[in-house]
Amino acid sequence: MPRVLSEDEKIKALKAIKFDLEERKFPFFEEDEIAFLLEKNLNIIDLAVYDGLIKKARVDSIKLPSGLEKPNNREYWLNLANVQKEKILAGIKAGIYADVANELLALGFTENKKGGFMIMKRADGIWIQNLSHLKR
Repeated sequence: MPRVLSEDEKIKALKAIKFDLEERKFPFFEEDEIAFLLEKNLNIIDLAVYDGLIKKARVDSIKLPSGLEKPNNREYWLNLANVQKEKILAGIKAGIYADVANELLALGFTENKKGGFMIMKRADGIWIQNLSHLKR
């Protein structure tokens, strides 16, 4: 898998993701879910944050274990996701993710007509998500 992180890098990445997802103020994900967000997004913090923000936007309201409820804040999460998407797109234009695209090609991924990468099914039956935002 592209971008193997050391244990220290992974800890720092998970802290950054939690911070950007505002988990302290608006808890939503379990520790293992945040780790999975990072892993499934090729260990790229920006992509994991974007994915997490989109997931938070899907929830109409949040009910905390204490019984308190937070009202619908879907638009808030979508606005943050849009800012994150612009950051990712700027990074793509600047070539920050070029190494990831090259690694994906080396692993046998193919580019789609729009320049992103196609969804693929691994030999073990797991589907890999669309990485169309990693355009070359």
